[in-house]
This record gives sequence, C-alpha cells and structure tokens, in this order.
Amino acid sequence: MSQPTNVMEQFLQQQGQMFTGIQENMHEHGALLSGVHESLRALFERIQNAPTGSSGVNSIDSKLFIPERYSGKNDPWAVRTFVSSMDSYLALHEYSSEKKVKIFGSRLSGSARDWFDNFIRQHPRAPYSDLVEEFKLRFIPAHWESEMIAKFTRLKQTKSVRGYINIFEKLMSVLPKDVYGSRGILEHFIGGLKNPAVVRRAAPKDLRTAFYIASADEIDEGSRDHYSRRSHGRGRNSQFK
Repeated sequence: MSQPTNVMEQFLQQQGQMFTGIQENMHEHGALLSGVHESLRALFERIQNAPTGSSGVNSIDSKLFIPERYSGKNDPWAVRTFVSSMDSYLALHEYSSEKKVKIFGSRLSGSARDWFDNFIRQHPRAPYSDLVEEFKLRFIPAHWESEMIAKFTRLKQTKSVRGYINIFEKLMSVLPKDVYGSRGILEHFIGGLKNPAVVRRAAPKDLRTAFYIASADEIDEGSRDHYSRRSHGRGRNSQFK
C-alpha cells in the first residue's frame, strides 16, 4: 500500500506546483494590465488638458502647421508666403492679438528678428494687424507691387497654357481688389492666350472654366499634331518603299 500512497502524494504535489505557477502568472498579467491602464489614463488626461484652437484642433495636431522661419531674405514673394502662412496658422487658434505678435516674432530670425525687436521696443502694444502691415512695408520694396501689376497687364502666353496659368495666378494674387473686376480678369486671361478663339466661342462665365477650356484645347491640339506627324511619317515611308 505504500507505493500507491507515494504516487498520490507526487500527483498532489505536482498539482499544487501547477496551481502556484498559474497564480504567479495571473499576478504578473494583472500587474501588466494595471500598468497599461495607468499609461492610457495619463495619456487621456494629457490630451484632454491640451489647449484647443477655434476649430477644436489640439496642440499636438497644430504643430504640423507651424510655418517655416523667415530670416529677412530679399525676396518679396518669400515675405508674402511667410505672412500668408502665419495668418493661416494663427487662424487655427483663438489667440489674443498680443500672443499672435509673440508667435509671429518667434518665427523670425536674422535681420527680420532684429527688425521685430526694434519694432516691439518702439510699439510695445501694437496690434497684430499693425505689425503685419509694418513688416510688409519693411521687407517688400515700395515699387514692387506696382511692377507686378504692370507685369500682369502685359502678360501673354509664350509657352504652355499650364505655365501661363501658373504665372497668371501668381501675379493675380498681388492685385488690389479695385484694379480689376472679375470680368476684367477673365477677359485679360483670354486675351493673353495664343489661341483665344476657342475659349471665346465657349463663352466661359468664370476664370476656372476658362482655365479648363484652354488647357483641354491645348491637349487636343497636341493630340492632333501628334496624329498628323505620324500620318505624314507613314506617307513618306510608303513612298520610299
């Protein structure tokens, strides 16, 4: 009878060790789940407490839209791009005018930052709109906009329609609102085309439609030229044969 008793004791001992192992594993998994839960809770609190802008975008997302710095580069287009980017970025938030001024200055470096520091020293309570106007006056030459308007007036298509549209839109962004009406701009675009007849016959009501018609006509013309060259080539080959 002693042998069965030993077997039973060994079996009970093995079962006890297995149960102890299960308990230890459950304890470890419980500690791991508790740590994950605590990390998620902390992350949720950070997101919940993050400042939001006027459109509900939190600060984590808004970092994606921070404009590049401007260092005072002698390029009016770079100045306009910087101001436009800053306006778009600041529009995402409900910042006060004072904070907008500080954020604007934080994206400046070099001679542009030197100018900003002097401006703030002389006008410590200047609103953001005044800052932007003075900034453009400082870094965009006084005659530059007049030159761009004159260039727009003389603009004609010299290469592709797409290239003409790109230059047209770029120069149009400089125009004051009272220089051309929407109809005047449309007529100016059509008149500058190499082949305005097709667009005029279509009588577009707006500039976007005129862009589309002119681009489509150029593609069709290119296809016709390509077909014509292939046809002539086949004719010459057949004659040679």
